[in-house]
Amino acid sequence: IKRIDMATGEVKIKGKWVDFPFDTHPGDFDVVSELKGIDLYFANHWPMVSDIMAYLEMHRRDLTANIVSANFGNLLVEHIPLSVPDIGHD
Repeated sequence: IKRIDMATGEVKIKGKWVDFPFDTHPGDFDVVSELKGIDLYFANHWPMVSDIMAYLEMHRRDLTANIVSANFGNLLVEHIPLSVPDIGHD
């Protein structure tokens, strides 16, 4: 992450920290946020993704995002849904 102009939201954690991310124990982890003015650098040979505006939600390990707009190099993209199920789990 190269830049964040604005990030607002809410994080809810229900359960014991020692049991996080609640794969095998009871509990919940939820994030709901709005992001504006985000610049991301993913990897070498990839263009900078800039001026991202998005709504991000996470429940336990499931990530969903609605990209309102972003610039991929010189290409403007709008209204892109994104889903990453079971993020961070091998």
